[in-house]
Amino acid sequence: MMEFYSPKEYEHVRDVLLQETLRKRPDTDPELTAYTPTETLDLMENNETIGAYFEHLESYRIPEVKTLVGIPCAAAKPWTREEQEGRASQYGAVWEVKDDVKDAYFVTVSEPLGIVPEDHWDLQVDGIGSVFYDVPGLFSALPQFRCSREDFERKYGFEKKRIPFDRDDYKRCVEILGHEIAVFLSNNADRYEHAEFFVKKGSTHDAFMKEALTQLDDDVRERVHVNYLPKGYIKPGNPGGKAFKEELLALSWDEDD
Repeated sequence: MMEFYSPKEYEHVRDVLLQETLRKRPDTDPELTAYTPTETLDLMENNETIGAYFEHLESYRIPEVKTLVGIPCAAAKPWTREEQEGRASQYGAVWEVKDDVKDAYFVTVSEPLGIVPEDHWDLQVDGIGSVFYDVPGLFSALPQFRCSREDFERKYGFEKKRIPFDRDDYKRCVEILGHEIAVFLSNNADRYEHAEFFVKKGSTHDAFMKEALTQLDDDVRERVHVNYLPKGYIKPGNPGGKAFKEELLALSWDEDD
């Protein structure tokens, strides 16, 4: 099994990861980045911006709709129409059909924010400011590490090892985010008839939703459904992406159709 980076080695690795984040998404707040479960937990427990956002979320009220639609977060941010429409991306697919999904309100399932209402898809919140984050820290393998050892070392110039991964901190993160999602669903339960969440099976978002469901009262839980996304859903032009769009559009069908 591949060994972990030592604490000293990881300091350098983290700096490389942060610089890559800022190169790809320059609006990211460096203080809102986390590449391990321990960093993610620290962010949620101690960062003032995240704390303020959680307080904001707990009092947030959505419009009255038939369907609350939950979808996973994506690295390409922000998720606004201006940024995503027409792109070969997960949110590009969403924006292709969103206007045709009638009587619905969309939210994003996110680490470290729990829930991001569609009105905050620009990652700007009145009274708080920017919550533009990059937090892949709960992934079992960071995107940069999903390549061969040779390709990795050729690109980054240092040995490929494992990023620190504390499973207790991971579990605590899941509990916190599941709680934030459950509170949001409960506080807005009078605003939607049913909630349809779409997540990738076995993903962090799947774990958050499973935890959230355990914290909901029965009358709310029975109206919240978790659907597993088809393989390849992030590419709107391939079969998985088309199936994802069809599932979203199906939310507008009447039972008698």
